[in-house]
Amino acid sequence: MNLKAPRFPFLPILALVLGVIFIAEAVVLAILWQIPTLRSPSVEALADAMALSVLVLPFIITLMVYRPMKRYFSERKEVEESLHKTRDEFEMRVKERTGELTSTIESLNTEVAERKRLEDALRESEAKLRGLYELSPLGIALTDMNGRYVEFNESFRRICGYSEEELKAIDYWSLTPKKYEPEEARQLESLASVGHYGPYEKEYVRSDGTLIPLRLNGVLVTDRDGKKFIWSIVEDITERKQWEEALRRTRDELETRVQERTAELVEINRELLKEVSERRRAERELKDLNETLEERVAQRTAEAKRRAEELEQFAYVTSHDLKAPLRGIANLADWLQEDLSGKLSEDTQEQFVLLKDRVGRMQALIEGLLEYSRVGRIYGTEQMVDTGALLEETLDMLSIPADAVVDIAPDMPTLRTDRLRLGQVFANLVGNAVKHHAGNQPHIWVTVRESGNFYEFSVADDGRGISPQYHEKVFKMFQTLSPRDVGNDSGIGLALVKKIVDEQGGSITLDSEENKGSTFRFTWPKTRRVG
Repeated sequence: MNLKAPRFPFLPILALVLGVIFIAEAVVLAILWQIPTLRSPSVEALADAMALSVLVLPFIITLMVYRPMKRYFSERKEVEESLHKTRDEFEMRVKERTGELTSTIESLNTEVAERKRLEDALRESEAKLRGLYELSPLGIALTDMNGRYVEFNESFRRICGYSEEELKAIDYWSLTPKKYEPEEARQLESLASVGHYGPYEKEYVRSDGTLIPLRLNGVLVTDRDGKKFIWSIVEDITERKQWEEALRRTRDELETRVQERTAELVEINRELLKEVSERRRAERELKDLNETLEERVAQRTAEAKRRAEELEQFAYVTSHDLKAPLRGIANLADWLQEDLSGKLSEDTQEQFVLLKDRVGRMQALIEGLLEYSRVGRIYGTEQMVDTGALLEETLDMLSIPADAVVDIAPDMPTLRTDRLRLGQVFANLVGNAVKHHAGNQPHIWVTVRESGNFYEFSVADDGRGISPQYHEKVFKMFQTLSPRDVGNDSGIGLALVKKIVDEQGGSITLDSEENKGSTFRFTWPKTRRVG
């Protein structure tokens, strides 16, 4: 587009000069017409000429000025329009460019903010990694390609047993026994080919000369200058090696035991085959003697009754014969302790206490065995029993500590049953809860709910609880969770409870966790089961 301004024409300037002349002639002509004295033929001729020029000059001026001026202003207008258009285009381009610059600036600001955020995140990540590096239980070390230590954390220093200055003064090969040189060569080949080595196990020579088993992993890194280093992670596996050795010994022992057990099983199998053969022979004999079965059953029943009576008499006599020497031992211990009062050392005093405690345990064991043998053979009188009142009497009989709290549910039932056996169950369960309580103030809850033809009683406490792995063990005879030399627990109480409940057709379970208390639940028939 041509933005050149139009050139001002020469003819308009000439027309302007002629216009000035025209005006001057008109003025002179007017003056001549006003002064008659100045008229003369020459003056008149001049006046005529001037008059003619006055008439002609406007036309000449018009012809000389109008068309050039019209063309001049037309070109000027085109130039102005072109200038306006050019200015609009320039402003539009300026706006577009300004928008682009603004967008670029915003993009740059976003990029700067993102870069700053990434730098902050990188610094935070570096701080975290540095913290992990310093606090890691695994040894971490940076070495150059010659094995010289450049950097290491505190765990690595403790594993090696050297100070920081000593470690920086030695190299990797100083810690490696010579027997590992072939394996080290293979690991270096792996490092050169794939950029990392391990994991593999070896030993380090500590500062005191001892060998420590380790597990190593490493990776090859390159810094900005192209220099190569090795990052290594070193794990102390001493404990694992000890466990592996213990496991190996255990496995060897198990293999020995399995072989012994296999031999025992072979022998047992032989005995079983013999027993099966004898059983088959007995079955044949039983078939032959089927006609006299009733007579033999009566004879066996009478014999069983006689043996039961003999067993009860034996248990009573045995317990009586055992109690007498036990009482003698207890009395003798008391007499000796009184006679030697003030002469016994602390160890001897403890031995006397232990002796009397074991005598008491033996007496409790005898009583428990006698009671256990009677269950199922001797039944108490069937009567209506208020279980709430029975519990109150049981608590009075147990003489529990004054600070113990026993909450009995208000809805305890009344049923027709063996009062003695049910009282034994409550006494053993409540007594156990008090005896084995870990705290200062035992708290016990006794509740009940109906379950079909049974009542389900529960005795719960807030004591030290029983680990699930011992839930079956506590119901077996002579099984206690406390040391044998502590207390007078015979290990029969819960076995007796289970036998009584089983004889009644009920069941007993334990719900407990260590340090979370215990809850014993047992079912008791609403109607007594006899026989």
